[in-house]
This record gives sequence, C-alpha cells and structure tokens, in this order.
Amino acid sequence: MRWRDFRLNLRYSEEQLNGFFNTKNQQSENIQQESAHLEYDLLTLKDLNLTLRSSFQYIRQTSYDINNQQSSRIEDNEFNIGLDGRYQLNEDHLLLAGMEWRYATVKGDILSGKRDVFGVYIQDQYRFNQQLELTLGLRYDHYSDGNQAINPRFSLVYTTDFNSTFKLMYGQAFRAPSIRQISRTQGLGEAGLKSEDIKTLEFAWLHTFFNNYHTSLTYFHSWSENKIDTIINRNRQLSDFKRKFTNIEGTLKTSGIEFELQAQITDEFSLRSSYTYLLSTETNPRRVAKNTFSLIAMYEYNDFNINLNGYYHSEMDQETSNKITELDDYWLLNANVRYQMTNWLAIVSQGHNLLNEQYFSSTKLANEPSGIPNRGRTYSVGVDVTF
Repeated sequence: MRWRDFRLNLRYSEEQLNGFFNTKNQQSENIQQESAHLEYDLLTLKDLNLTLRSSFQYIRQTSYDINNQQSSRIEDNEFNIGLDGRYQLNEDHLLLAGMEWRYATVKGDILSGKRDVFGVYIQDQYRFNQQLELTLGLRYDHYSDGNQAINPRFSLVYTTDFNSTFKLMYGQAFRAPSIRQISRTQGLGEAGLKSEDIKTLEFAWLHTFFNNYHTSLTYFHSWSENKIDTIINRNRQLSDFKRKFTNIEGTLKTSGIEFELQAQITDEFSLRSSYTYLLSTETNPRRVAKNTFSLIAMYEYNDFNINLNGYYHSEMDQETSNKITELDDYWLLNANVRYQMTNWLAIVSQGHNLLNEQYFSSTKLANEPSGIPNRGRTYSVGVDVTF
C-alpha cells in the first residue's frame, strides 16, 4: 500500500504439515509467519534523499509428536529500524550511507535467547568518464553477544566501444552465528561460536550480440574461515543430541566459472540460461554440486504469460555417522502461468517438479542415510488483486 511518501507491506502466512517429513514419529507441525515493513521518505530533494524504514517479523513454529504425545513451540521475533541516505554530488559522483538497529529474540521449550545488532555503511560511486566507474564501500556491524566486523567492498567497471563490459569486484562479508546456534539451552548450541568470514574476488566479462543476446562470463574465487558446521558430540552429559555446532578450522577455498545468456528471440518469446562449474570446493564430504544448469523459456501472448523452466543439479556427498555416501544428480521441470483477466485481477498458477523426480538433499541426520527427501509434483493456484 502506498500513500504519499509512505509505503507499507503486510504479509501473513500459515502452513499446516501432518507427517510431511518425519513420518516415523507421525509429527504434525504448524508454522505461522507475520511481517510488516514500513518506509517513509523523510526528505526528497533534487540531489538528496533520506528514507526511514522499519520492519517487524514474527514466526511461530508449533509441533506435536503423536506417538509420544509431546508438543513443542518456538517463537522468533525481530524488530528493525534504519535510515538510508542518497546524495548525488554531481552527475558522475553518487554517495550512499545509512545505519540500522535490529533487536531479535527466540524463545521456546528447548531454547531461548536475545540480541541486538547495530550496523552502519557508506558507499562512494564515482564515474571518471563514460567508460570507467569505481565503487568503494565499507560496512560495520556490532552484535551485542560479542561478534563484530568491518567489511570493505570494491568494484571497477570498464565499458568498451565494442559492446563489452569488464568488471573487477572484491568484497568481504560475515555471518554471525544465529541465536539457536549459540544457545546452550538447545543441545546443539555452543556459546563460543565465532562469525563465519568470507572474502570473494570476481572478474566478469559482459558482451551483447546483435542487441538481443546478452552474455556474461564470470570467474570467482572465495576464501571462507570459521565455517559453522556440526560435529559428533563427545560430551553427551548436557544433551541427548548426537551433534553440536562448532567452527571448522582452516580456510575453505572455492572457485569456479559461471556463464549466463539472455536472448530476446521475438517480441513475445525470450530465453535465459546459466551454467556454473566449480573448479574447487569443500571435499570429504562435498555437499555442493560441481555442475548446475538452468534454462528459462518465457512466452507472452495477449493476456497470458507462460514460463517453463528446468534445473540440473549434479551429484553431491553427504556424511552420516562418519560415513560418506554420494547422492544422485537430478533434473527438475517447473512451470508458471499467469492470466491477466482485468486491469486489477490476475490468476496465477504454478507447477513444481512436473516430472515427479525423486531427489534428495545432503544432511547429517543419522536417521536419513539416503538424504532428506524433497517434494514431489506440487501445484498451486492464486489471484493477484491490485486496487
């Protein structure tokens, strides 16, 4: 909803699952999510913009074990308020800056905790000429439970006269352990966990053929430290959980290449495709696919929009009870159809995994030696109303 300088987004969803995954325990589960996001333009001038934003999110997960007649409940709450600024010094120089504060709590039968987070950032984007552009950025985050980080960002973009663009990008990021991962109330928790840190270097070449075919070829390399994972829990006095969270020692290096293609075949028909190949990644077990491929075909005819997309995921490993097994590769085929009935009403429908492919995701759960089973063929239908 929009009104003058205000923008408001409200969302509510509820899911009821009965024996959907853990059928051995005949478990039923209810997941309820509510969120509100508000933005207000404090200042809107020719060269200066200030936007105030605030959001709230609530998630409640309730489960009931029919066999043992036990119920459990977890509630997540997060409040966020921030200020974003944009200052156009001149046509070649743009300055962005902002800050935010977040307060989050988790409470339930098996864990509880809270934290507040403060973050501030600044980014300077300068265009030397029509061909060369430089971006420099810096962000600082502080967590009340002990984690903090300063992360820089850098990019250099060079545009040629022969429809090619070259990009050199470097960035650092971090992920603090979640409240659930550090809560000692929960058996897997570990209070002394450090933040995951990652440094990424990318080089990209973008080229346009015949104005309708856009391609990009990217090489990326990343260095990850303090990766959070689970290991066998050797001290079981405090918990019945077989595993606990910990920081993995050493540096994980990941590199690969990615190719993307966007083609506007006709005014009504377009294609988009991507392929990623990992040159190096984690091993023993390798819980990511070395090859992934996607293809999206979109056709628009009068009031219809038809989207057919496929996805390929090569084999990967999983480790269960110190045993490494390989999960098979798989193909997924999905479809989306949208029909615009009037200016204010549209009917939307989706089909996922149309070929009813049986595929699994990597896990460390001891009772799932074949991996976590994913959904088979599913359908959904809905309406979009604009007023």
